[in-house]
Amino acid sequence: MSTDASERGLYFPAVAAGILLAPSLSQIGPIARRLPADDQPPNRFFRIFGWYVLLGILVPGALLSVTMPFSYLPSLEKPGKQALAIVPYIERSDPEHVLILNTPGCFHTFYPLHLKKPIDHQGLLFIQWDGKSFRPLELEKLATSEEHTLADTSDVWASMM
Repeated sequence: MSTDASERGLYFPAVAAGILLAPSLSQIGPIARRLPADDQPPNRFFRIFGWYVLLGILVPGALLSVTMPFSYLPSLEKPGKQALAIVPYIERSDPEHVLILNTPGCFHTFYPLHLKKPIDHQGLLFIQWDGKSFRPLELEKLATSEEHTLADTSDVWASMM
């Protein structure tokens, strides 16, 4: 799994916004006095908007950047415990490769490798999320034409809590 490419679309507009907000922020008194003087004094609208940018956007953004990571720490324990549940299966079968078919949510990140082995290779261990925990998928117990449905993992909020 990896990050969705569209996630970058959430952060990229901040670059353009920063370019537009910087001139407004440079118009407030304490900053404007430290910059080289222009021929014209700063416009009152831009000074007010600059204070709004500072107090309404930058200060809350800095405070949230400092406090929010610690609020996510408890929710990161659950994916770690879920991922460690795979270890006994790996130790028991000692496979060459482990292929995880689905995960319970977006916080699990496993790095894919290019496999050049047939699906029925003995050194390949298939792991699936069954809705409650990871468990091995035993291909030899499935009929050739049998369809196997993986657990629905579309509820992102359930995987976080």
